Amino acid sequence: MERKNCYYLGLDIGTDSVGYAVTDENYALKKFKGEPMWGATLFEAANAAAERRAYRTARRRLDRKQQRISLLNDLFAEEIGKIDLHFFIRRKESALYGDDPKYGVRLFDGVGMTDREYHKKYPTIHHLILELMNSSEPHDIRLVYMACAWLVANRGHFLFDVPADRVAEVLDFNEVYRNFCEYLTEQGCRLPWSEETRAETILEILQMETGVKKKTEEFKARVFGGKKPGKEVTEEIPFSADAVVNLLAGGKVKPADLFGNEAYAEVDSVSLTMNDEDFARIAAELEADGELLCRLQAMKNCAQLRTAMKDASCISQGKVAVYERHKADLKTLKYFVKKYCPQKYNEFFRDAVKDNYVFYTRNVKSLTAEKQREVKAIAGKAAFSDFEAKRMKAITVEEKDKSRYDDMMKRLEARTFLPKQRDGDNRVIPQQLYRQELAEILTHAKRYCAFLDRADEDGITVEQKILSIFEFKIPYFVGPLRKTDEKKNAWIVRKAEGKILPWNFDRMVDLDASERGFIERMTNSCTYLPGEEVLPANSLLYSRFMVLNELNNLKVNDHRIPAEAKQGIFRDLFENSLRVTPKKIKDYLIRCGYMEKTDTMSGLDETVKSGLKPYHIFKRLLDGGVLTETDVEEIIKHAAYSEDKPRMRRWLTECCPQLNEEDIAHILRQNLKEFGRLSRKLLTGVYGTEKDSDGEAFTIMEMLWNTNENLMQLLSDRYTFAEQIKQISEEYYAASPQSLNDWLSAMYVSNAVKRPIFRTADIVQEAVKAMGEPPAKIFVEMARGGTPEQKGKRTKTRKNQLLELYKQIKSEDTRHLTEKLEEMGVMADNRLQSDRLFLYYLQLGKCAYTGQPIDLGHLTDGTYNLDHIYPQCYVKDDSIMNNLVLVKSELNGRKSDSYPLPEEIRNAMRPYWQHLKETGLMTEEKYRRLTRQTPFTDDEKQGFINRQLVETRQSTKAVTALLQEWYPTAEVVYVKAGMVSEFRQEFDLLKCRTVNDLHHAKDAYLNIVVGNVYHERFTKKWFSLDSTYNVQVKKIFRKQQKHGETCYWNGEQDIARVKKTMAKNAVHLTRYAFCRRGGLFDRQPVKKGENLIPLKNGLPTEKYGGYNKPTASFFVLARYEAKGKRELMIVPVNLIDANRFMKDAEFAAAYTAGMIEHITGKVPENPELLLNRRPLKINTVFSLDGTTVTLSGKSSGGSRVLLSILGALMLGKESENYVKAMESFLKKRTTNPALLPDKNHDKLSKEGNLALYDQLIEKLGKNPYCNLPGNQRDTLVKGREKFIQAEVIEQLNCLYGLMNLLNAKCNTCDLSLVGGAPKAGTIILSSSLSNWKKKYHDVRIIDRSAAGLFENSSENLLELL
Repeated sequence: MERKNCYYLGLDIGTDSVGYAVTDENYALKKFKGEPMWGATLFEAANAAAERRAYRTARRRLDRKQQRISLLNDLFAEEIGKIDLHFFIRRKESALYGDDPKYGVRLFDGVGMTDREYHKKYPTIHHLILELMNSSEPHDIRLVYMACAWLVANRGHFLFDVPADRVAEVLDFNEVYRNFCEYLTEQGCRLPWSEETRAETILEILQMETGVKKKTEEFKARVFGGKKPGKEVTEEIPFSADAVVNLLAGGKVKPADLFGNEAYAEVDSVSLTMNDEDFARIAAELEADGELLCRLQAMKNCAQLRTAMKDASCISQGKVAVYERHKADLKTLKYFVKKYCPQKYNEFFRDAVKDNYVFYTRNVKSLTAEKQREVKAIAGKAAFSDFEAKRMKAITVEEKDKSRYDDMMKRLEARTFLPKQRDGDNRVIPQQLYRQELAEILTHAKRYCAFLDRADEDGITVEQKILSIFEFKIPYFVGPLRKTDEKKNAWIVRKAEGKILPWNFDRMVDLDASERGFIERMTNSCTYLPGEEVLPANSLLYSRFMVLNELNNLKVNDHRIPAEAKQGIFRDLFENSLRVTPKKIKDYLIRCGYMEKTDTMSGLDETVKSGLKPYHIFKRLLDGGVLTETDVEEIIKHAAYSEDKPRMRRWLTECCPQLNEEDIAHILRQNLKEFGRLSRKLLTGVYGTEKDSDGEAFTIMEMLWNTNENLMQLLSDRYTFAEQIKQISEEYYAASPQSLNDWLSAMYVSNAVKRPIFRTADIVQEAVKAMGEPPAKIFVEMARGGTPEQKGKRTKTRKNQLLELYKQIKSEDTRHLTEKLEEMGVMADNRLQSDRLFLYYLQLGKCAYTGQPIDLGHLTDGTYNLDHIYPQCYVKDDSIMNNLVLVKSELNGRKSDSYPLPEEIRNAMRPYWQHLKETGLMTEEKYRRLTRQTPFTDDEKQGFINRQLVETRQSTKAVTALLQEWYPTAEVVYVKAGMVSEFRQEFDLLKCRTVNDLHHAKDAYLNIVVGNVYHERFTKKWFSLDSTYNVQVKKIFRKQQKHGETCYWNGEQDIARVKKTMAKNAVHLTRYAFCRRGGLFDRQPVKKGENLIPLKNGLPTEKYGGYNKPTASFFVLARYEAKGKRELMIVPVNLIDANRFMKDAEFAAAYTAGMIEHITGKVPENPELLLNRRPLKINTVFSLDGTTVTLSGKSSGGSRVLLSILGALMLGKESENYVKAMESFLKKRTTNPALLPDKNHDKLSKEGNLALYDQLIEKLGKNPYCNLPGNQRDTLVKGREKFIQAEVIEQLNCLYGLMNLLNAKCNTCDLSLVGGAPKAGTIILSSSLSNWKKKYHDVRIIDRSAAGLFENSSENLLELL
């Protein structure tokens, strides 16, 4: 197709913004309606689905608890009604104030007993449960109900698949310990302690009432024979024994230390007693290694449960003992306080002092309302124990009190003093123990409650129904119980119509059919072949793929090993050993003559990630002919979905009758969950070959076996696989069109990434519409973003890194260097920002190529240089840990761009480099690069180039695939952010995010420039590895670039053009307008007051309080009359009413009138909705006499609206560079709060701060800021002297807040430093437009398209008054 208008489109896709630019082939911006075609759209970054899921799970858990209680009420209602007709009503209304309940506030109301009598006899529910379990004497039926209701509501966890008649098994530590040992054996590992260690010994230590330190010492003495557990990770024990002991003792451990794997450096520290959600998240992040944590936690939990039970025969007996223990301990504590420090009694027991007894028990009745609000969080065991211990240590007791005092202090240290019935340890209680209590209560109660034996028409007794309510849990594979035609997310298959109840569930629901529906629904699609089911991660085929894909990266002396060597490793090592290590592979290669001992093996991580675990699990059954490979794959597929072991057992019995009980038990013990991302068809059903050959076509699995290519290499343009996959995908989408959302879900794109892709799609479609045809090329750069866990995560400072490493070395050199570091004091981290100085300390003060001492006095005068081990001409790698060394300048110049290093340097320096590596001062990768003996292969050179041009992240692949599907004639080109960043630095085009958001558009423009030149320079059509080339930006862009007679970069001429374009600021800036979703209101209830959302329907907020700050989903424009005058109001529509408002015109009219009355305090006359009830979304654009602002929210209950400026702050280049320096410094300071600015290094000073301060004052006096409310110019002028007197850090923080305010990054800033408000600068206007008329003459709504290329303006709204 011939193009009429050849153009390029650049995209800069971030987590909360998308920048775009449209240019011609000569990098000149195209124009549309006379304006340059570049811009940026801003939007709120999406939250991860996990946060919403947590709230949804909590709501469901509460709903189901209430449903269980409701069913129990129905079973007891008739009998209780005979003696107390209003019992359930009083129970429901027990939280109401005295004059509100219809039948009083007392639970028993004097019928049969009084509340006082009840609480005196049964101080806790466990006292009641215990009595009912052990007594057949007639009791009030209401007491039986209350015990049953508590047990049904708080039934414990369902993690153990233990039948009700074998309750003792949940307390069997020997079984849990045996499972732990079997797990390690199956993994090919040894125990971290002697095989002779008895389970009883471990249990005794875990049950000791001591702190972490004492338990650790006990492990050392009794389990490790007095020796300290090893920290090292070995092949036999692939985890740190020391870390395991620390975890079992109750401590926290970093996963990187536990597994000796730096890949886990960013994973949070883990404890076996942390909350379930965090523990599950960390275990999931560790993937297969997370199973070890789960096994350790099982031991810890079992020991905790046995400790809680102690000598008790049931949980309630143990809880009663805890109550008595708390009572006695409180008496002891009060005795010592009253006797030895009576003046502190209130501090301990009455005042709101953080972590005291008031915080521990949250007993705030004695406090004033104001003080009660201070007690926001309950103090945990550790915090409370530390509070008490610290104060009790200060007293000196008499001899007669010493033993009692010592016991108290010992238990405070062990966190067992003043135990509570309700604490975090309750999470380890399994439902089997509570069910046993419920069953015993019902057994005794049947003797005086005859109705419990009453059966219905199906023969089910009330007793059986109560037990079924307790036991009932909707199987995960059944899903929502609504009919599938009522809810799209339901897949349940029924056997019969009618209400589903716990005792008829099996008769009403077809479990097998529902499970099949669940499996079909949950099966994901292949990453490359849409519509094809992915394989389980533990399938035989997928595990073979993973092993071969990893082995095909293996190299000896940077050369790939022969295919037969790889096949030998697979057969001789992986098929015969569950756990294969790099050392085993290296030994095998040496033994078989594929490498020498002095050779270097590379291509694998420190550990081998893959293995043939499924093969080893089923090896005996496969070899014995009990199962075929097809049988095994079907079992693994079913196990990957199944979480219900009894159902899995039944399925195995039915589908594989040849399996005996031992075989089934063996399979059920295995963890075969998780799925891969590839399908069987991709691996074994797609055929390809090398493009330049006429040879036979093979599948991907066959190529992985017969060659040394990994999957990515097989999918490159060297082979035909990618073309085959593309053809299959196109045929699938042609036959099965999908929405964009479904398409992205099939590509495994997370919800957080979907949002920027949706915005990108809007912009691209708009650009194509404006230009009239698709672009010739689309250049894509996508931000990496980060998980919530990674954002804000602190890392060690360079100084701390060095000091920790030096501690382990303890040599004279390190002692001297440590002293130097300490002498720098607080300025150490400032100075260590210099890569040269940091490398000086990493290299122990010596030149990396000679070993001679480096003179610090000449560090920056040219005597020494930073050298790139891998030359810059081949690869862009400025990693200080992997590729940079500090050397004498003359050696750097002599080395030039050659690689490997000269042999004489390698031979002379190897021992020194080895020492640095062994002490942690040098990474394994840097050592490998330094000692390598062979030059780069062509494959490596091509790999370096591909690193610049090829993107591997799934989100970017999704964008590319989408663009290629929409515009098949356009060439989509990846652009790495690092290339653009290097271009900016080389040509002094620095970016400052703090000043404004125009950089998104400018980055998109540079993506075209840099992306096109690199793509043209290194595309295989024109590029040859045999030619002389250099990948450095300065080498490429400083001179003309052409292929044949076609010039695609004109050197200095084009650099000048780019700089001129980058200096322009006429950029389209938009914000995505949306109706707000999420929380309906502030989740924290507030005290009584008016205009709140009721806690429950019918509860007056003036008495019971309610929820504050209802979320405004959108606004509407309404007109009404007041005192004969027309008024116009922007009325908020709260999220809780938004859907009904848009669907029901009558409700919308009534809601609007009510909201106007609520805001003004007066009944409006003739209210009407304008603009055809159009919702004014968040970020709707208003023009106020030409100044554009966006609607961002409401304030003061809707009487005022919040606005944000929609524009860009403009500063000169010098000021922008200063702000950039400030931005960089404050970012560094987040990891090291003690950091102070260095005038020479950070380029920050009080003089510079004042100059910027004065410039901002000047800006606030001009448009657009002077035209808006909330202008802080006067505050800054008056506070100028205070600013001058402030510390430099205070000045920087104040300036940074101001910059964010002026750039609308935030709505307020803290100006208390200069005498202003802590939350100053908010742009607020009355929601009544008649008040706007006092300041503005022309107010319009501006409708802008996503890219800002199309725009419509409303009439002047003030004329509607």
